[in-house]
Amino acid sequence: MAATRSGRFIMGLSAVLMVAAGAILLFVPEQVAAAFHRDAYPRELTSVLAAVYVGMGYGNWLAKGQLIGGIYGRPLCVGNFFHAMVGALALIGALWNGVPSLALLITCAVYALFALLFAWLLLRMPPVVNRL
Repeated sequence: MAATRSGRFIMGLSAVLMVAAGAILLFVPEQVAAAFHRDAYPRELTSVLAAVYVGMGYGNWLAKGQLIGGIYGRPLCVGNFFHAMVGALALIGALWNGVPSLALLITCAVYALFALLFAWLLLRMPPVVNRL
């Protein structure tokens, strides 16, 4: 089955953003911490988080050609949805309780957008492609 354009776009965009976030966390963690008005995180923790982002991003890149939505690609879609939803809720809590920064606000908006996009992919039924 061929992938739908919307599923391919969402998976590709999330892949690029996750790999970019992983690379940034891996190579400049101190600058990331400063942008979020936080003390430097332990180097090991940021390296593990960078590995998670790169791994998820690469998985999304490989799956972008597959049919995503409804029952198709459901495990990958559910994983991405929960990652984005929990991330958005955690960042909303950080904005609510902490010192807001532009980096935190932008990151929260991106997570919320991807939570909505993956919820839409998860709940819609993609069109069936007949190959005769």
